[in-house]
Amino acid sequence: PMEHRHVQRQPVRFPVSFSGDLIDGDGVVINLTTSGCGVRTAKKVMGRSYVHVLLHLPHEDKPMKVELAAIRWADGQVFGLEFIRIGIEQQRRLREYLNFLERKVTQ
Repeated sequence: PMEHRHVQRQPVRFPVSFSGDLIDGDGVVINLTTSGCGVRTAKKVMGRSYVHVLLHLPHEDKPMKVELAAIRWADGQVFGLEFIRIGIEQQRRLREYLNFLERKVTQ
């Protein structure tokens, strides 16, 4: 079935780490929006749990912190995160990175 999304997901590839009550590990972000991302990991992930997330954006020294994210779905080694709580400065960094990606695509 086709998924209907409000926001176009940008294909990306950069490291991510996540930790919560039920799981912690790392992986690679494979797509990104202002409200969430897709992650590929070697871990077996169960949906419906909550994690803290560090996005290691390319060309940035400090990881971008998502204080609270929900694992909305998991399929084998790929899962989808929804960003629930993220600071204003982190939101700005995320928007700037996504704007940079969109400009790169349209050039």
